[in-house]
Amino acid sequence: SRFLLETLQRVRDAVPGVFIATRMNAFDAIPRPYGFGVDAEDASRPDLNEPVELARRLAETGISLLNVSIGNPYYNPHYGRPFDFPIFGAPVPEEHPLVGITRFIGITAQIQRSIPSVPVVGSGYSWLRHFLPNVGSGVIQEGGASLLGIGRGAFAYPDTPRDIIEKGRMDPEKCCVTCSACTQIMRDGGMTGCVVRDSEIYGPQYRLGRRFAPDRLREEARRCRECEFPTCARGCPAGVSVPEFIKAFADGDVARAYQVLRRANVLPEMCAHVCPSEVQCEGKCLEKIFCERPIPIRDIQLAVCRLARRAGLAGVMIGKPSGCKVAVVGAGPAGIAAAIVLIESGHVVTVFDSNEKPGGTPQNIIPEDRYSDAETEIDAILSPATKAGRLDLKMKHRLGIDVTLQELRDEHDAVLLAVGLGCSSSLGRVEGVWDSLAFLRDVKSGKIKSLEGPVAVIGGGNTAMDAASAALALGVSDVYVIYRRSFAEMPAWAVERDGVLKKGGHILVLTEPAGYETDGSGRLVGVKIRRTKLGDPDDSGRRRPVPVPGTETVLAVKAVIEAVGQELGDDLQQALAGVRLSKRGLIEVAGNGSWETSVPCVFAAGDAVSGGTTVVQSVAEGMAAAREICRCLASERCGSRQRRKADA
Repeated sequence: SRFLLETLQRVRDAVPGVFIATRMNAFDAIPRPYGFGVDAEDASRPDLNEPVELARRLAETGISLLNVSIGNPYYNPHYGRPFDFPIFGAPVPEEHPLVGITRFIGITAQIQRSIPSVPVVGSGYSWLRHFLPNVGSGVIQEGGASLLGIGRGAFAYPDTPRDIIEKGRMDPEKCCVTCSACTQIMRDGGMTGCVVRDSEIYGPQYRLGRRFAPDRLREEARRCRECEFPTCARGCPAGVSVPEFIKAFADGDVARAYQVLRRANVLPEMCAHVCPSEVQCEGKCLEKIFCERPIPIRDIQLAVCRLARRAGLAGVMIGKPSGCKVAVVGAGPAGIAAAIVLIESGHVVTVFDSNEKPGGTPQNIIPEDRYSDAETEIDAILSPATKAGRLDLKMKHRLGIDVTLQELRDEHDAVLLAVGLGCSSSLGRVEGVWDSLAFLRDVKSGKIKSLEGPVAVIGGGNTAMDAASAALALGVSDVYVIYRRSFAEMPAWAVERDGVLKKGGHILVLTEPAGYETDGSGRLVGVKIRRTKLGDPDDSGRRRPVPVPGTETVLAVKAVIEAVGQELGDDLQQALAGVRLSKRGLIEVAGNGSWETSVPCVFAAGDAVSGGTTVVQSVAEGMAAAREICRCLASERCGSRQRRKADA
């Protein structure tokens, strides 16, 4: 009280005549000694001796206006559990709202009558909806307040004062429905407003806040059946023990939940952002069969990772020094995952990557609306190793240009190749044709801020859908995805494909590109297309597209983005001279659980081996390859001395 009173007095002394308003909670229903305005024996009953005295002292400072509040909306019945917000208060009493409003009006009236010279603003009227002006006018006439304050009701009905003054009434269809969704957005940390009346703006805010709210996710987690042989875990390429981490989260043990995740997936936050849970873990959840509402495994995983990271639990555990050095080429999911396993096994790791920041495809390629920042999680995990001198990140270092494979072999006991792939071209390059990875990288980095349409995207995979979404986000009105097979054969995840359609994109199935149309200066003016029909299955198991004669036409476009496949670039193939490649042009490994290449003590994992799958698959492969490296180093099969002896 003294702090408040002295502050107000100093303001008054410093700026004579300034309008000063303050707000006072006259009754908070919290038991003593912490509660204010409460009965010593029963905190649910007001005792206004102190609030009235404080109001009188506030009046003596010369305040211009006093707003009275009661209650505390931050009651937390779970306070004391790990990671719960340390907020406490009183539970909402089991009474009709009008009882609470009556209490509120009575308390405000006592304060107003104790300081008749100061206008008091009464609150709590939104619950009365369109009866607000009737009750409020009665309160003012009886001296129970000087003004009416509208809080959450103003979100729903900001023109309330005008309607009361001009029409003498309020419109029931515009009133606050007292759902408290605006308060819930505030509790969930979002931008608050009326979810009902301004649903286009605040509906998404509310749903996003509720989607990741720990209290809701815990209730969802408690629905888990804890299956003996969980189908959800079998749907995870990393083999995460899903029921185990879900149960730990439901019990409020975030640290344990994060440990379970990290055991199988050392980049769980990244994977929670970008992996197709609807076809992996959640797609295999039994609840999807029973009620079409699977456990929100992805959201729970993301919440666990965020809470654990903020609590300082994400840092890599540095193993006992082994005396071995390992080079990892590529700072994408596979390379970073491998580095984490190697560091925890005691090895010193140097990571080389051609990009400015670690994170690979998720960081540099995946559009901003799907994933914005790999650096936060990676830095939280790797910083202890960097500070301890166990990790050196050499960014903007290209294999074959800044460092050679032979140099890496000479200076390290083992090498892991976790290099990415580049785009392959289908129809040749002309002005106005982009490769999808370069396009997505330039959009995400901000180099491309606008694009002139119409635009065609060639391909039917997730990269094609990302490119189409990125073009639409740049303001292109018409984006055509050209795919030569049907929807049934389309490799893109359904959620990504449907996302393009919802954003206004067009998908031309059973259509194939046949070349580009250019003007006299060689500038693209259209893509030649023709209809196809499906024939017998090809080597991929999908029905082969067969061109339909006489259906050729030109689709007028100003840009084309090719997303027809990925391959090792020519420069990278030259840098990997001596490493055997497969018929598909990918790095060949021994197989049968081994990730070793044709070059001794040189291993490979990730897209350069698989041809490009999911991020979680790359993480799993990087971890598996790193464990094999650790076994080889422990057996002394790999290492500088042994390798030189073998080479000799």
